[in-house]
Amino acid sequence: MKQLMLAGLLVCFSFQIGCTRGRESTTQAARETGRMSNSDLQKKIETQLNSDPQLRDANLSVSADADSNRVTLSGTVASEALRTRAVELTRKAQPGVMIDDKIDVKPGAASQNKPRK
Repeated sequence: MKQLMLAGLLVCFSFQIGCTRGRESTTQAARETGRMSNSDLQKKIETQLNSDPQLRDANLSVSADADSNRVTLSGTVASEALRTRAVELTRKAQPGVMIDDKIDVKPGAASQNKPRK
């Protein structure tokens, strides 16, 4: 009888240990597997865009979906060259990323975004 109860207790403990494993948070699990969160991807791209002085002053926003490796760039820049530069820097920050370019080009946009003195 004691052996049967002891075996039952061991089975219960085995199930308990097995059921508690793998309950790490999704963020922690994603980091351990090398995957990043949406906010991590967004910050990575924003940092890259802010490394360019002209783009830092532009009115751009970044929306990221790390699961599908997709980024949406939106806002306004003063030239086609700046729009192209923003897309290039995004690709440099995250190679292979799919970019949804919704950037508008309006000459003089940078001067409109700066506060007047």
